[in-house]
Amino acid sequence: MKKVVIVLCALLVTLDGLSMTGCGGSGSPTTGHHEPDRTALWAAIAEAQEILDSTYVSEEYGEDIHEDRYWVSAGNWANFEGEISGARRVYGNNAATQAQIDDAHLDMRDATTEFLSARSPSELDVNEIAWGAP
Repeated sequence: MKKVVIVLCALLVTLDGLSMTGCGGSGSPTTGHHEPDRTALWAAIAEAQEILDSTYVSEEYGEDIHEDRYWVSAGNWANFEGEISGARRVYGNNAATQAQIDDAHLDMRDATTEFLSARSPSELDVNEIAWGAP
């Protein structure tokens, strides 16, 4: 029976343009080895990076940041940036297991939630800068 499955998988590989569809994903038909799924981790990293890129660092409790922008302290920024870097290391590690990738994904989601709760909207009115307060 094992020979039939291997031969069938080899036939499917040939017919499917070297894709392992129907033979257990991207793994080898003889070893059954599967590559871990990094899709959710990559999506969480991309979302986190976008949030980080749209957030400003303030040393004056947001008074130095223009309106319609979000800010955090330098410490919050550095911590979140470190979390993103850690997730990127796991994502790029070819030896990472699915469990490690899943843990990194959950850690990234938790860090994003924490960072979003630390963000504050700016209260600086651009008109006060340009025209002076009345």
